Amino acid sequence: MKFAPEGQAWREVPLVLFDNDRWVAHFRLDRLGLWRWTIEAWTDPFESWRDEFEKKREAGQNVELELAEGRVIAAGELGRSRGQSNASSRALSHRR
Repeated sequence: MKFAPEGQAWREVPLVLFDNDRWVAHFRLDRLGLWRWTIEAWTDPFESWRDEFEKKREAGQNVELELAEGRVIAAGELGRSRGQSNASSRALSHRR
């Protein structure tokens, strides 16, 4: 989470998982006046897929469709990193 008094540079504090899909952050307002804040976030398609895949696998559910989806996500990531020295993409390509 980013926050700052009006007209000042952003400061940052981490969001911390509270429960399920709820996150919290705390910061001190150290002066009077107008303050601004924003939340900076992004998605991670592979991690979202991995989390759901693990839940279904641990529950003994059929994961054939999830495996196909994982291949599509991995292929997309590898395509984006083509030509770059990206250790995580290379590692992903060798996972089985």
